[in-house]
Amino acid sequence: MKINFLLLFFALFIGANLFAQKKGKPDLKPYKDEMKRAKKGDVQAMMKIADVCKGEMMQADEIKDYKKAAEWYSKVASQTENQQLQTLAKYRLFQLYMLGGYGIGQDINLAKSNLEQILGQTDLRMTYDDKPNLDLKNFFDTYLKAQGTDTDLATIEAKILLARYFFDYEIGYNAALQWLTKAVATGENADASYLDEKWRTLFSVYRYSGEKEMTKNRLFDLLQKYVEKNSVLAKVERLAESGKTTLPLYKYTQQAANQLVGTINTSLLTPEMRLKMYYWLQKHEKGIPHYVTLRRVAIGAGGLDSATTVFAKDAVEEFNVLITKIQTLEGFMLVCEEYPSLKGLITTNLELYRANFEGNVQPLIALYKELQKADIKTLAGEILYAKYNQQFMQKVTQVIDAAESPRKLLDIQKELDANAWLKKEYTLQQEKIAKRLENMGIDSTNQDFFYEMAAAEETKFKTFDQGRYYLNNLDRKFSLINTKNTKAKKTPNTSNTPPPNPNIMSREMMKARLLAYTRNKIITDVIGENPTRELITRHKQTLLEPWLQPEGMSKYFYYTSDSKFWFSGEIKRHHVLYFYELVKNTGTDSYTLTIKSVVNNNAYLAFSSTVKASADVQNGVINVNIYNARYKGYQWLKSDVEYLKVNYDRVSPQISYAPVGGLSQFEDKNHGYSTDFPAKKIDTREFSEKTAIKTAVQCFILEYNRALLNSYN
Repeated sequence: MKINFLLLFFALFIGANLFAQKKGKPDLKPYKDEMKRAKKGDVQAMMKIADVCKGEMMQADEIKDYKKAAEWYSKVASQTENQQLQTLAKYRLFQLYMLGGYGIGQDINLAKSNLEQILGQTDLRMTYDDKPNLDLKNFFDTYLKAQGTDTDLATIEAKILLARYFFDYEIGYNAALQWLTKAVATGENADASYLDEKWRTLFSVYRYSGEKEMTKNRLFDLLQKYVEKNSVLAKVERLAESGKTTLPLYKYTQQAANQLVGTINTSLLTPEMRLKMYYWLQKHEKGIPHYVTLRRVAIGAGGLDSATTVFAKDAVEEFNVLITKIQTLEGFMLVCEEYPSLKGLITTNLELYRANFEGNVQPLIALYKELQKADIKTLAGEILYAKYNQQFMQKVTQVIDAAESPRKLLDIQKELDANAWLKKEYTLQQEKIAKRLENMGIDSTNQDFFYEMAAAEETKFKTFDQGRYYLNNLDRKFSLINTKNTKAKKTPNTSNTPPPNPNIMSREMMKARLLAYTRNKIITDVIGENPTRELITRHKQTLLEPWLQPEGMSKYFYYTSDSKFWFSGEIKRHHVLYFYELVKNTGTDSYTLTIKSVVNNNAYLAFSSTVKASADVQNGVINVNIYNARYKGYQWLKSDVEYLKVNYDRVSPQISYAPVGGLSQFEDKNHGYSTDFPAKKIDTREFSEKTAIKTAVQCFILEYNRALLNSYN
């Protein structure tokens, strides 16, 4: 009863100044049929007549008759057949008596009674995604708070909230404006001023155009005006409307959205409004800021009831999917590869990570630096970030265990010494590294050699210029190390100095071996193990340059005499030495064959033709055809119908061969070797196209010698 007396007091206090609108005259002529049914007890018709008499909130006063409306609503409320209409009628009675006027007096107690009767039967909550929710169960508490004359923020907010109750629940337009006026009575309030102008604009649009909503352009102009006046309600609604509009002019830019972060961080926002601002802010954000704000949405939603946060369900679900994926550091890195907007946050190669960086410490250092990014800490959250650090330290141990080469181990040792964050692992791993180096034969006298050797092994040289630069630096670096070590040594006491160990390399030997290996590596990386004739010819001059010697010259001779695509050999028949050379014709299965005869230290061109080879790898067979050619008019004319067909079988100790076409006329078995020699394989352990061709060519020279020009046998 105490509350009712208070309500009655406040009603009497403000009632004289509020709603004394005279009763109007509704136009019921179009509703004659409904009126007849209503008089006969039809509750649907009763509700229709009551609604016409009540009128809509912003309709003209002249057509509203609350007295008649209340009579019809009371009749509907007293019936029990239609529970839904009964509840609606009581809600309408709450609206009428809360406002009063138009033929009835304001009756707070009666309004409260009707509201209480339906609160347990229906949800009278209004939820919004761009302003605070409203729930009629809190109406009278807000009503009491708004009566206060204090100028504190809570009282002002209560007046603004009560104005929204009157407007959004369509209790009374003018009453809503009056409560806004009371909110700004002690000073300007941006939210109250924004709602006041918005509602007046809506009233104008409704009255003079018949529309219930203002145009988007007009709304955005109004919102922008009050954003600049720092209205939180306008800011959130501006964010929300910008996320829905297709109007280019009012699309919200990320820069403008990010400016509102300051509002979120500094304003005295309720948890509900902070959630809503974060929700709409993430709609405009891209990349890392989007996911950081998603986390804030999820955290905010977790502290509020589900009915309040239902609008943010999509954002919370998106974040939950993300957080499930990033429970581990590897999962976080996978997400950074999967989500385009997170690319670049962590650049570590995931496969290298899984392979423990193959024992290399530098990618581990790079990952450590990336994990220090503030965005990662914010996105992962405190608990997950702590897990990432724990998993990272486990990875340090795994990387050390995966280091197999001296260079990798020595690199790790240097980093352990240099980085304080690795000190924990340092004490655990230092002894293990030292033992492993010792097992490799590495100590302070040769660790520089092994380090640089491993570095050269792991370097991929793309050009000779790169190789020359690397080699020069290596020569200079090793010389400086040698000089420094020499100066550091004290003059030995010769009487106590043990004899030198002949198995230990000197510094000069180490340097020579290192440079020789590097020169070979440069050549092989740039040209390859088996370059084509074109590549060899193109790089011949470089291979013979002084800085690549002696390895350059050695490689050149190998490429042109014993490589896969350019090789040679020799065989003696009686007193004549035959030298043969085969060069692969690029892009084909054929070779150019040249045979020279050497007599009395003079070489003569004896034969030039084509050799073709085809391999049946599955059955272990290589077929070789050596085509006959005749020298006419200063050129060799190849025959496609005369050739020696040779079959090179992996398991057979001998080749099988047969002349095709007219080649048999050149047969001459008087070669000075045993009868089975031409059919013997050159190397029975090797099964390759090169050995098959060399064996076939030797057979051709020995048994079909008459096909050669200047045949001496």
